[in-house]
Amino acid sequence: MPARHARLVLAAAVGVMIGLTAPHPAAAQYGAVDGEWRSYAGDPGSTKYSPLDQIDAGNFDDLQIAWRWASVDADVDLEAIGSDDERLSIFGLQATPLMIGGVLYLSTALYQAAAVDAGTGETIWVHDPQSYLGGKPTHAFRSRGVAYWSEDDGSDARIFWGTSEAYLVAVDAHTGEPIRDFGDDGRVDLMEGIPRAVRGATNYQGRNLIGVASPPAIARDVVLTPTIVSDFVIRQEAPPGWVKGVDARTGDVKWVFRTVPLGDDFGADTWENESWRYSGNANIWPPLSSDEELGMFYLPTGPPATTTAATASATTSSRRASWPSTPRPARASGTSRPCTTASGTTTSRPPRRSSTSPSTAGASRPWRR
Repeated sequence: MPARHARLVLAAAVGVMIGLTAPHPAAAQYGAVDGEWRSYAGDPGSTKYSPLDQIDAGNFDDLQIAWRWASVDADVDLEAIGSDDERLSIFGLQATPLMIGGVLYLSTALYQAAAVDAGTGETIWVHDPQSYLGGKPTHAFRSRGVAYWSEDDGSDARIFWGTSEAYLVAVDAHTGEPIRDFGDDGRVDLMEGIPRAVRGATNYQGRNLIGVASPPAIARDVVLTPTIVSDFVIRQEAPPGWVKGVDARTGDVKWVFRTVPLGDDFGADTWENESWRYSGNANIWPPLSSDEELGMFYLPTGPPATTTAATASATTSSRRASWPSTPRPARASGTSRPCTTASGTTTSRPPRRSSTSPSTAGASRPWRR
């Protein structure tokens, strides 16, 4: 077996903020609650704090491994994909799982998502959007995690994550099936409407112009997905790192936050020689924080792609981001595949179908042992 396909095992900047104005019940940031881990960093405010005290310094040495979970990426036939990307590997498993209602939710290096029984390590479902067929990722095959959203009564629970070819995917948290009435058949195109971002086009390294590596943030039923624009820039005219506020129920784009402004936006006059017309990057790629009570997202930004003396002054002025605006809704297509449980202690799984050409459809399938 090639080294890059070896089995992985999981053992149990400058910042800006934007506000959402609709009224909503207060929910202060007090860390993880009810013994769960519902957000990437514990709670929307990224406190990374849990009050659980069952494990402490007195019993830590007595802990034993209860189960191991083998990454579902090992079932992808990397050789059949026929990619020449030396970074195509399952070793980038670096997601922080969510834990809600006794179920772990995580994404994998190849941008699959899985639900795992927290007590037994058995796989409940897997959704594979087949992002690895959508071109080389902007940086590498790595996904840091997913986001969870539900109606107040729990009647509709969804898992959201972004992919290496810049789609926002939504699936049912209980089944892994795509939410067909979200966006275009379960996904939203985060690249659509971004200047100089053409789907299928690549940078000088042959990599996608825009992708996603970090989990979305959610506040007041709006999903905000951080996006990567390549840092390996050799020209100024890269896509700008705009981000979209997407309706968690419908997939409609409610607004766009432009880190590089347009001509009438606040701060555009500080971009000397109208450098906003061609400057790119200033992307918002890492995990984000939000505040449900205040209706705010907090967004760390990178620098713009200013590489000549004529536009160097835009480097500092770009840190004043423009106000949100309302574009036409972004749409894209996608599908999923169901799956049944498989023990986390096993070392082999049934072979999955291989594919050698890009596809807009993902898959869901059950595993039976």
